[in-house]
Amino acid sequence: MELTAAEGRVLGCLVEREAIAPDDYPVTLNALRLACNQPGRDPVVAFDDRTVEDALLSLKSKGLATFVAPGPGERTTRYRHRAAGRWRMGPGELAVLAVLLLHGVQSVSQVRERARRLARFTDPAEVDAVLDALA
Repeated sequence: MELTAAEGRVLGCLVEREAIAPDDYPVTLNALRLACNQPGRDPVVAFDDRTVEDALLSLKSKGLATFVAPGPGERTTRYRHRAAGRWRMGPGELAVLAVLLLHGVQSVSQVRERARRLARFTDPAEVDAVLDALA
């Protein structure tokens, strides 16, 4: 399954947000747009709400995202990924995938370092195994 650049960025941000800030997940459109446009990503982008919404709709049609209706006391729709179930991936695999989607070309050591922020790995060889499996 191929993803556009915008779909990849949005999916990567959804996975990252779930791992880093589970109390604030699922995320609002505003939070997702800010995550997509965060400095330090490769490439640097300046998505507007429409770009993020279009990517979310496309990801939803591919079974990779879902919309969460506002609950009691909430006013806005929230969004979450469904990549874990769709692609049968565990937290480690999702972490490595998010790092690859958000940071472009990087060394294996950079992937290891960044992925450890998103998931627990007992040793660096685990990240190498995930990279091999994803390849």
